[in-house]
Amino acid sequence: MRILDCACGIGTQAIGIAQRGHTVVAADLSKAAVRRAAREARKLGLDMEFHVADMRDLSALARSDFDAVLVADNSLPHLLSDEDLRRALENIFFD
Repeated sequence: MRILDCACGIGTQAIGIAQRGHTVVAADLSKAAVRRAAREARKLGLDMEFHVADMRDLSALARSDFDAVLVADNSLPHLLSDEDLRRALENIFFD
């Protein structure tokens, strides 16, 4: 399965899923979190793709080749307006 974790933070879920044999692309708004997640994945010998991206605008990512999109933990509640939530969900739900 090819999975996008669009709010990966430091990679806890993305790395765990990749360890189970899935292809995972991980993205987060925080450049520091993405750097840390990529470092941890390399330490574990995982071949993962990481991006700095806001879940409200995932246009920089190839959008049509994911089987599932993950938004774990408390990522969505960080969006404080209805408009931000709407934009994120529109970006997460793609053909």
